[in-house]
Amino acid sequence: MANLNYLAAMRSLGYRDLDQEQTFALSLHDVTTGYVRDMNALGYADIKLDKLMAMRIHGVSPEFVRETRGLGLKTDSIDQLIAMRIHGVTPEFVKDIKAAGLESNNIDKLIAFRIHGVSADFIKQVRSLGFPKVSSDQLVAMRIHGITPEFIQKMAGRGMK
Repeated sequence: MANLNYLAAMRSLGYRDLDQEQTFALSLHDVTTGYVRDMNALGYADIKLDKLMAMRIHGVSPEFVRETRGLGLKTDSIDQLIAMRIHGVTPEFVKDIKAAGLESNNIDKLIAFRIHGVSADFIKQVRSLGFPKVSSDQLVAMRIHGITPEFIQKMAGRGMK
């Protein structure tokens, strides 16, 4: 049987008519009323139940939201937050990318970096090989097509610029 205090608190947060299965799933994924309140305070109101559970499953915490916002990322989309967590776009990764000299506050590009293996080290290596102004799209394209720092050096050794 569901905790009546929990059900009452969830109703007060806008989640009315929760059935036993939904209540069990919310409990299983640790969707507490405190979590819902914290996310509401961060500007995420009326989150659908499946999104609340996905956020908890993938580790979208209030701290994660605050940290990413503190780095200049506009984290308005719940789907982007979930994708960031799924693909490993951590605050540390964002800091590393910025430290490598690429100022990117575009969440979709940061996710693409993680998906395709564009790391801070890769950026530094490519820039040190004579490509100081390589764009984020070019970096992703290089990784997709297998262009490595070693390949660039090999081609330079053959006289290609």
